Amino acid sequence: MRLGPTRWLLVGSLCVVLWPIAAASAQVTRWETLTADAAKAYQKADYVETEKLFLAALKEAEKFGEQDLRLATSLNNLATLYRAQGKVTQAEPLYPRALAIWEKTLRPEDPRCGHRSRELRYPIYAR
Repeated sequence: MRLGPTRWLLVGSLCVVLWPIAAASAQVTRWETLTADAAKAYQKADYVETEKLFLAALKEAEKFGEQDLRLATSLNNLATLYRAQGKVTQAEPLYPRALAIWEKTLRPEDPRCGHRSRELRYPIYAR
């Protein structure tokens, strides 16, 4: 079956429209994979691998934009790892950044923001 010029135009248009969606889907999958792998490494107390994977997930999340919830989650995950290792000074700057994203994206009255603000206080008093 031979495609005429109109059908080629339609196929080409569909490719142009669907390609960015497929690329975005691949980014999400990579971020989710890195985050899941980091969680597994954390459960095994392999903190070196966990940090490497959380940093890679953070780099992926930054591609989604400054107000994306995946960025807030990545910042919080890394801060939680640092806190678990007693690296309070490394954790401290990450929590407010994550909380600011949650508050802008979810609204401050969202219960998830209240929970995060309690987490934020821990590193300050842990010194």
